[in-house]
Amino acid sequence: MAHETIIDQVLKLGSVSGLISLIYLIFQNLRKRPRFKLDFQSGSGTHYDNEGVHFYRFSSVGILKNQSLDPNTVTHLHLAVWGNKKKTSTLRFGYGGVKIIDKTSDQELKLPIQFSPREARRLNIVFEFPVQGTADEKILQEHMEIKPGSGLYRPRYEYEICVEDVAENVFDSSGKQINREEINLRWTLPNTVRELQQGKIWPFIRHYWRITLSNMSFRAKVLMQALGLWR
Repeated sequence: MAHETIIDQVLKLGSVSGLISLIYLIFQNLRKRPRFKLDFQSGSGTHYDNEGVHFYRFSSVGILKNQSLDPNTVTHLHLAVWGNKKKTSTLRFGYGGVKIIDKTSDQELKLPIQFSPREARRLNIVFEFPVQGTADEKILQEHMEIKPGSGLYRPRYEYEICVEDVAENVFDSSGKQINREEINLRWTLPNTVRELQQGKIWPFIRHYWRITLSNMSFRAKVLMQALGLWR
């Protein structure tokens, strides 16, 4: 009887040790999972004309941090305007016309940019793009009153810089991972809505089902990253 009691205690101790090891492993994997965060410090927006073409220059200074314990590489910087609070749809999303200046060395950097574990760089990120005939034209024209009756207005929409790494993970400025595939699917959803209005229901159902599958797949991927099964 005493022999069996000792064995039970050893088994229980082993189970507790295994649980503690699992929790420790999960926390270590959480610290190693890919994550870029951009701490905004200052920014500005400027309209200008170039050879009769209306351009907009969006400039942002901030500290870009690789918060992972693993090295990583930035391959793209995207300029986004979100279409909803969940950040699953956009009014614009693109990475063209970007210039990156390292504020420490005052040198221009070219993508891709390699980051060591826990490395941070102070960057000036400048996007320049034509406005007329693009989604940005409407975005830049829309304003909202700061306080009813105040007569003071501010832009209705805000631009946000997102970071894409070598594994095609996309992060917003706070470091939250974004589902790029769902964003693309929601961008083309209005095409199927127009078909729905014409009585064609199946294209809309198929497209919305693809959005649902993308969302489920993305959640599974984020969970596997936390468990160290995906990078």
